[in-house]
Amino acid sequence: MPIENKEATKAGKKDTSKELNKEFSFKMGADPEFNILFQNDRLNANYVMEILFKKDLKKKSMGYVVPKAGELGWDGCSSTGELRPLPSNKPAKIVNHLAAIIAQFSNKIKLFNLSTLSEKASVGGHIHFELPKDNINNFMSETEGKPTATMRRLHRCLSLFYLPLILAENSENNRMRISSSYGKLEDFRLNRQDAALTYEFRAPSAEWLTTPKIANATLSYLGVVFNEFLNHPESANKIKSLLLTNNRQLNTVQELTLGGFSAINNFLCSKIKKALRQFELYPNFKDEIEFLFNTQRVLKDKEKANYNILYGWNMGKTKMPTQRQIMSERKIKEIALSKDMENIVEMINIRFNSDSNCEVFARSLKERVVALNWQLKNNYYIFGLRSGINNYIAFNPAKELYCGQEQVVTKSDWSELFNLMSRVQVKLGVSNPSANKPKSIRNDVIIGIPYRERIKLNTKEFTRKIIDIEKGLKPVVINSDILQNDLGEPLEGRGQLFKTLAQDMANDKINLINNGEDLAARWLRQRNTEAELE
Repeated sequence: MPIENKEATKAGKKDTSKELNKEFSFKMGADPEFNILFQNDRLNANYVMEILFKKDLKKKSMGYVVPKAGELGWDGCSSTGELRPLPSNKPAKIVNHLAAIIAQFSNKIKLFNLSTLSEKASVGGHIHFELPKDNINNFMSETEGKPTATMRRLHRCLSLFYLPLILAENSENNRMRISSSYGKLEDFRLNRQDAALTYEFRAPSAEWLTTPKIANATLSYLGVVFNEFLNHPESANKIKSLLLTNNRQLNTVQELTLGGFSAINNFLCSKIKKALRQFELYPNFKDEIEFLFNTQRVLKDKEKANYNILYGWNMGKTKMPTQRQIMSERKIKEIALSKDMENIVEMINIRFNSDSNCEVFARSLKERVVALNWQLKNNYYIFGLRSGINNYIAFNPAKELYCGQEQVVTKSDWSELFNLMSRVQVKLGVSNPSANKPKSIRNDVIIGIPYRERIKLNTKEFTRKIIDIEKGLKPVVINSDILQNDLGEPLEGRGQLFKTLAQDMANDKINLINNGEDLAARWLRQRNTEAELE
């Protein structure tokens, strides 16, 4: 049976009958794309949807049918998700179709970020327009199957009026798309099926899909522009001085817009807005269009939703489960028995290294995440601490400690721990923090599990540490100035943490003598680190 669309109703509750009556003489469609992310990793859309929907929805070649709404699937690249709402001449109805399709995802699982950004892979927001059936040859050459001069002119008009929308898009996201050979203003296609011909405008990014309000406004805006130049081609004469005449001009203006050249942007947008307010259907869609012209508001709405479709459509946010729920083994087992959790758990990627039983701890966390729809605020990476270190050590890439700071007593302790953290980061592939890191990127937390805990398979304390960090435990910055200065002391006079971490040097004199070259290299690294600390 199809999944109920309760979330779709909630997302579309602001669509009044008045809005649904706003329509065009032609149908519009879309096939916007998105990336499925977890722990900042991109998941394969085909694989995810096969697991989630194969029992509930009818399968098609590249997705699943959502009755009376459209399809949920993947594009030619199976890793990229794609929504295919049923076409309509009413923008608000297309938005309702999108809401019903997105609800299929949210009713199954809310853990993933359905991202409209191209950070992991380019995702577009292609929009389709129905061309008149009684005059197809006016737009496509019957003999060559190529766009006519009339069609190319229509495309350039629409491209010109898309420029204000670019200002409401993430500029870095647009640059990433263009560097991947997508998203250029010159890009369009004509798709013919039987007696129907559609024009596909391929420049828009997927960002318009982030919220229903932005989606409705974008479809309405572009519909008004398309209607004007389709049904009143003479309107192009009123903006003759602005019209772009070839692809080179299209690309140049797009680059200037993305480059933030405010003088040109302000001039073009002023002229475009003035012309558009004279278009035939502008009064019908005035509110939607004026909302889009408030570019800072549109950008703010996207950022507030973290460019996550589930958040933007009010279908993704959940409360953090209680500590009692998270810690309850019985609760987790009950949920696991009530639904097919195994395959979903396998999709969750929490990185760990090859130290004994680290995989068991990662599995324990993944099961709790899936069973309780626990939306982690951080990305976790797990490694094993060597025997002799009895307390957990958790830190971020800036070398700030969430736990384990009580073991840092001397400067040599901190020096050796600093080296350990650096090595673990490299091994687990955790990048150093960037000063320009977007707010949408979650924090990385690297957590070391004591040897005794791993051998005993005691996941309870590990789970408590994760809960504390998720609740907002602040990391501590180690101030080496207040630590006991034992730098330069003999090995036996160093701090206990240092001795444990460097035990291959401190265990006995025979090893020190037989491994002189290795020892020299290590002490050189040690001395460099200590010099930085001083």
